[in-house]
Amino acid sequence: MSEPDTISPSPQLLNVQNSIYSVIENSKRQQWTITNYVILVYAAIFGLSQLLTNPDLTPNEARWFSALVAIAGGYAIFLLIQIQRDLGRYREQLDAFVTDTISEKDRKRYQIEPKPNPVLRGIWFLIALIGVVVIGAGLVIYSLLR
Repeated sequence: MSEPDTISPSPQLLNVQNSIYSVIENSKRQQWTITNYVILVYAAIFGLSQLLTNPDLTPNEARWFSALVAIAGGYAIFLLIQIQRDLGRYREQLDAFVTDTISEKDRKRYQIEPKPNPVLRGIWFLIALIGVVVIGAGLVIYSLLR
């Protein structure tokens, strides 16, 4: 018996699919938000360090501010990677949904195939965001310790 041309998912499955899309979109937005906020934290730490100078920070104060920058940056990187891992899981769920609800004929026709290693999808954006976090931290720490 041949496979039907189209498979109609139930309304419940369509709700699940839409929920997965929504979670993926929200997770990507969270990655950008985390990056933006850690840069604001860097700016606040740098600004505070400049307000407290009499005329210069002591080496001990500079180390404390640098440690705060490193902690904020490290935590931001941890969160960005954790969200990327979650995105991989959501994409696996979406791939399973597509595989189960779209006929093989239609998947081939529209080139809708699950991609290998869903965690690595969008990895260049993650690398860019981590780069912003690392470069920002480096600049602030350099300015504090010079």
